[in-house]
Amino acid sequence: MELSYLFEGFLIGILVSFPIGPAGINIVNKTLSRGRRAGFLAALGAMTADMIFSLIAVVGISFIVTFIEEKVTIFRILGGVFVIFIGVRIFREDPARVYHDTGRDTGVSFVDNYLTSLLMVISNPMTLLAYIAIFAGINYPSGIHFMEGPAVTILGLVVAAFAWWFSLTYYLDKFRSKVRLRFIFWFQKLAGILITLFGLALIITMLLPNKGL
Repeated sequence: MELSYLFEGFLIGILVSFPIGPAGINIVNKTLSRGRRAGFLAALGAMTADMIFSLIAVVGISFIVTFIEEKVTIFRILGGVFVIFIGVRIFREDPARVYHDTGRDTGVSFVDNYLTSLLMVISNPMTLLAYIAIFAGINYPSGIHFMEGPAVTILGLVVAAFAWWFSLTYYLDKFRSKVRLRFIFWFQKLAGILITLFGLALIITMLLPNKGL
């Protein structure tokens, strides 16, 4: 195993896991309002999407990349609509009811938390293009076997992302037990607004003359 590829995977995993996008904000909100289980399920959804994009990027499934590039406008508009829907839903959600119902999570919550997060990442085609650019910068030797290079990098990415979200949701859950419901209420409103703005940005950028931005 080439340790440099593993280390590069660690770095990529940490960078893509910072909660600065809609999926990250959603994970933090889920943890604070619903508890660690909900937050970590959402994190697993985001990690699954990251792994899918990584595999497409390193394996070079050209027909998928070409299809997304050709339909990027449609994907971004549909993705923006979906993200706006999630943002509005979070904003309108009653944190008091959700907070007190945390202990009664069912299989429905798995679908809600995991799939919502997975679709939030998958719905943004620019994420795939970003992964293609990231992995293009890794100098794999010509003819290297998938399991000796790209697979090691993806392994590092998954391990780093898993460790990051496992730790973050753990400590956020500890913090959650010490804060007032009012704080969670206002954070949830802020999260809903920010996620909605991300969705609007996806759509608006497609309506501007410089669509490539």
